[in-house]
Amino acid sequence: MAVRIPRTTGLTEDQIEGAERALGCKLPTSIRAFAYDHDGAEPEDNVFDLPDNQASVRAFISLTDAHRLRREIDGFPTIGVPIAEDDCGNYVWVKPQTGEILFWDHEVESDGVVIANDFDAFIAALKPFHRGSVKLQPGHVARVWVRPGFEPEFD
Repeated sequence: MAVRIPRTTGLTEDQIEGAERALGCKLPTSIRAFAYDHDGAEPEDNVFDLPDNQASVRAFISLTDAHRLRREIDGFPTIGVPIAEDDCGNYVWVKPQTGEILFWDHEVESDGVVIANDFDAFIAALKPFHRGSVKLQPGHVARVWVRPGFEPEFD
């Protein structure tokens, strides 16, 4: 079952070309096509596999914001184009030269790990996530720190 990604107002060809000029690169065709209908979309709850873990896409990044974000995100790969973000300050990015999709963890000094050979493969790898499917057993959590003043929101 595919993850539902809502349609947005999307970008025009002129806006996509402007984003490419700002980024200094030509984007893969599949990312350009996605931006026409889903630029900046927030998909339904999802998960994708990493080599030793899983992550999710909270939102896809508008191509018009990618250049600014690349400059502002401390430690982000200078050759990368951020295309999605998770809930923890990590990003999914494309390597324009090859079209490869990588996951960048802000807590790891690295350009990230390849998670898909291209954008279409990345989208296909997104799986629906159901919060009730996570079951922790005694001993799975050793300790937890909660920010003082944290006010949880429950569904």
